[in-house]
Amino acid sequence: MKNHCPKWSLPAIKRVAAKYTFLRDFRRDYHSAYKIAHRNGWLKELGLKPAPPKVNIKWTYTRTKEEAKKYKTRTDFSKNCSGAYHKALAEGWLEEFGLPKAKPKSPPNLKWTYEKTKGEASKYSRRGEFQKKNQSAYMSAWRNDWLNDFFSDC
Repeated sequence: MKNHCPKWSLPAIKRVAAKYTFLRDFRRDYHSAYKIAHRNGWLKELGLKPAPPKVNIKWTYTRTKEEAKKYKTRTDFSKNCSGAYHKALAEGWLEEFGLPKAKPKSPPNLKWTYEKTKGEASKYSRRGEFQKKNQSAYMSAWRNDWLNDFFSDC
């Protein structure tokens, strides 16, 4: 049976590493080769650069406002540019940027009152039948602990 793990020598690792600029990318794609190079002290010989530092953008009012203009909702803004969104949120700028607030959740469905649910339940002889035929009414009865009132069976 063929061994699928190559034996990593310095020349083999150098050939693979030559495709990369940053050490981080080489480590991600060829983790076993990276581990062997690290263990043997060969990383400097590969000539790979460390990952570039993250760019820290200073979110001024103007820069944040320009970024916010790219989005229609606060949710899109927060998902796509969280740094600017959090700065605007902390400073209270979101209202000024004209991004609409999320719609408030609608109130719970008050359709199934006790009397309506009792009337619906009276159409069925068993709880299981009630559950299958009208899940909405059944769930309302279950949540409100009315099932024992409507059905005598356990």
